[in-house]
Order: sequence, then C-alpha cells, then structure tokens
Amino acid sequence: MSWTSALSIDELRETNRAIVNHGKKQIALFAVGDQICAIDNRCPHEGYPLRDGAIDEACVLTCAWHNWKFDLRTGDNLFGMDSVRTYATKVEQGQILIDLSEPPRSTVEQEILRALEVAFEDRDYGRISRQIAKLHFHEIDPTVAIRRVIEWSHEKFEFGMTHAYAAAADWIALYDELEGKPEGLTCLVEIIDHISYDSLRQPDYPFAEKERAFSEEGFLAALEQEKEAEAIEYLNGALDSGMHFVDLERVLTQAALAHLNDFGHTLIYVSKAATLVERLGPEVEPYLLKNLVRSTIYATREDLLPEFQKLARQIELYPSKQGSGTLVHNGDTPSRMTVNKAMEWVVARAREVAPPVLCEALMSAGARNLLCADPKFDETARQPVAKNANWLFFTHALTFGNAVRKQCERFPEFWRLGLLQMACMVGRGRPFVDPSADVAPWIVDDEKSFLEECQATVLDHGLDPPIYSCHLIKTLRAVREELESETLDKTYLLAGLNRFFHSRLRQKHPLRTMCQSLSLVGKDF
Repeated sequence: MSWTSALSIDELRETNRAIVNHGKKQIALFAVGDQICAIDNRCPHEGYPLRDGAIDEACVLTCAWHNWKFDLRTGDNLFGMDSVRTYATKVEQGQILIDLSEPPRSTVEQEILRALEVAFEDRDYGRISRQIAKLHFHEIDPTVAIRRVIEWSHEKFEFGMTHAYAAAADWIALYDELEGKPEGLTCLVEIIDHISYDSLRQPDYPFAEKERAFSEEGFLAALEQEKEAEAIEYLNGALDSGMHFVDLERVLTQAALAHLNDFGHTLIYVSKAATLVERLGPEVEPYLLKNLVRSTIYATREDLLPEFQKLARQIELYPSKQGSGTLVHNGDTPSRMTVNKAMEWVVARAREVAPPVLCEALMSAGARNLLCADPKFDETARQPVAKNANWLFFTHALTFGNAVRKQCERFPEFWRLGLLQMACMVGRGRPFVDPSADVAPWIVDDEKSFLEECQATVLDHGLDPPIYSCHLIKTLRAVREELESETLDKTYLLAGLNRFFHSRLRQKHPLRTMCQSLSLVGKDF
C-alpha cells in the first residue's frame, strides 16, 4: 500500500467533507458517523464535484447534478451507470492517511471494458467516449476496445459486413496519424458508435460451427450458390488448418468481383478488412472473415439488372494481353458515357494502355460525376425510386475505384473485372449529372490546406446516423490515397471532394418516402 497523509481529522470534522489534491487526482473526503470515506471527486457521469453531493444515513452519496447515487464505502453506482473509485483510509496520530496505490493495470483494463460493453450495448455515445478516455489516461492501448467491440458484435449482423466495420479501417488509420490527441481518440469513439448503431438491439445470428477441408473451388461454388453454412464450413476448415486472411484474400477478391456485387461494396469490404486485420492482428480475423463471407452471400448482384447485362460480354472481349502504355492525352476519359459506352472504352484501350492508367482515368471520370452531380435528384420528392441519387451514390465510384486499385495491384489477374465494373459505375452516374454545372468555384488551389479542412470537418462532423460521417471519412481517405500517384490528374478528384464536403447531406426524405410508398401500392401521388 501507498499511504499518503491528507489532512487532520480535526480539519475534516469542521465541515465533514473536504478536497485533497494529489498530482492529477482530486479526492473527496467525507466523515460519516465514525467512518472516513474517500472517493474520486469527479462524478464519472459528467465530472460534477461529488463533494457537493448529499449523503444519507445509509452512506449513499447523491450527485447534485443528475441524481447519480454511489455507495460511499464501495463506490458502487446505485442509480446511474459507472461506479466511482474509492480509497482506503486510516487515522494515525490525528492525521488521515489515504492509500493511493494503483490497482493492477489488468484489473483497471477489465473494469473499463466491462463499462464499455454496457455503453456499447446501449449506444451511449458519452459513456463510450469516457471509457476510451479512461483507457488513454491509464496508458492502456485504447485500440483494445476496437478488438473487443468487433468480438461483441460479430454475430449481430444478419447480412454480414456493414459500413461500420469498413469505415473502422479508415477511422483507425486516421487515429494512427493523430495518436495521443483528442482528435485521434475521437476516431475510436466513432468506430464504436457506428458498430453499436448497426448492431443495436439485434439478436444473434450464429455462424455454422462445423468444418470441412478447405477447397478454393468448393468455397467459391458455395459463395456463388449462396450457401452460407457450406461456405462458413470451408472457412472454418481453412482457419483450423492455420490459414490466415492473407492466404484467403485472393479468393475473397475473386468472389467479390465475380459479380457487380452490391454496387461495389463487397470489394470495398474485402479491402477494408485487410487493413483492419493488418492493424488489429489475427485476433479479429475469424470475426471479419465470417462477416465477409455472409455479406458476399447476400450481396445484390447488380450485373443481373438490364442496365449492366452486357458486362459479361465485355469481360469476354477484354484482351488477354494487357497493355503497358499511357493514354494518348489526359482528356481521354469515359466521362458522361453510358454504361455500355464506358465499358467499350475500357476494352478498346486495354490492349495498349496499362491497367493502372485506365484505373486513374476512370477515377477521374467518377470524380467528375461527383463534381457535376445534379442535386435535384436528391431534393425532389415526387420522382420514381429509380431516380433516387444522392451524394453517397456518387462517392461509391471513388471508394470502389480505390478498392479496385489496391486489390488488383495485389492480384493483377483481376484488373479486367475491376476496371469494367468501375466503368459500370461511371456510366451509372451519367443520367444524374448536370453537364452545364459551373465547376470553377470548386477547383482547389491549395491542396494541403483543403485536405486539412476536410479532416477537421470529419473529426467534428455533427452528423447522425453514422452512415453519413462514414462516407465522409471513406471518401476522404480514398482520395488521399489516390493523390499519392505521381501520374494522376488531381483536378477533378480534389474538386469533386470539395463539392461533396460542402454540400448538404439530406439524412431523411419524409415526403419522398411517402410518395414512393404510395406509388408502390398503386396509388397516384
């Protein structure tokens, strides 16, 4: 024990309560009958001084601000949430001594994580933030909280991986850049809040527990045939044999690109899961892999829609030998082309032009769509569902393109699939752009200052639900990564991002939703 002299018993008896400061600690002392009680002075709710609280005959302290109640002898919370730390006391020669020895770090960590789990299950943003702050204060790596949250939530997603896990990769990358600053810790709270939002009050959706010897062919067939249990059994067999995410990444990339899956989300999820596993370690592998498999099973296959049905034919026409050159001129992009024309553009140039060059041209075209997006399709209430196109719709061309580049650099055999699907997204945006839009106000002159401004917006976005802040961080990170290219024309990428970050994100469409609901049931609106 580490006994430290606080004050004399006579001093305490003058008012029966006092404050003792010791380093960063602020301790409240109370004389209750013949007992001397010592607790942290700051209420764990919002920091109101507990010294000013009321004490009853049962030794219960009530915080004067929000009525939280604590047992002064144990610190247990009797009405509220978090408990408060207490300290052992004794009196020697008229002096009150307080034991300031710290509990083992492992004990502190487990107590914080227990409180975090309760806050996570209730999506209590403030309490989540306080637990992350406590981990940081006690010099415990706060990313341990992200590992636990992924573990707690992994069976809560009926249809597998969501944006919550995907965005976690981008938030944690930003945390690593800002580690030790309040802004960095905010990134971790955003991760937990989003995962909590997506899993809140959901039942468990258990995964198959059986195993079968891993076969790449069998695994792909199970995914194609949408047989979740069988695919998970193959995955269990792979993990049991000692395989890791890195061993399965190629086949997951192949499955993600086998179709225009969920408008590109499946490939994005593979790319983001790779980042999370690399950062958080093998502990999270089973949880992320199982959700990737499930989301691939349930992904909508956009290439079955009439608009994209020529994709299969264009894949066949794509030359077996890819080029290594550059485009004739920088303006050669599939901007404002239809889906089919954009795919034909890719196939026509693939024999001569290197895939990364085509990827950059498609990224530029997607950014131009974002820059020239016509907001009327997001603001008009009386229109068919097929014309719904908001800002998040346009950002997918960039986040998907970023995923294509990263995954196809690792596995070049998939360039043709990735590039043609990027062309589909570019063409898909064509009907929703305004060709006459004035782009001059959005051109970025100072790249560094602009990106710093975007980051500041992300870190204090004020948006809810988290799907909106998620798209801010995902798009910003994708653009930043693509800007590292020495050959990319940055103009449209930066300008498109600029317009996106300075546009109104409508989080709800009450009238449009009702009009389209009436149309669905056969009633004119």
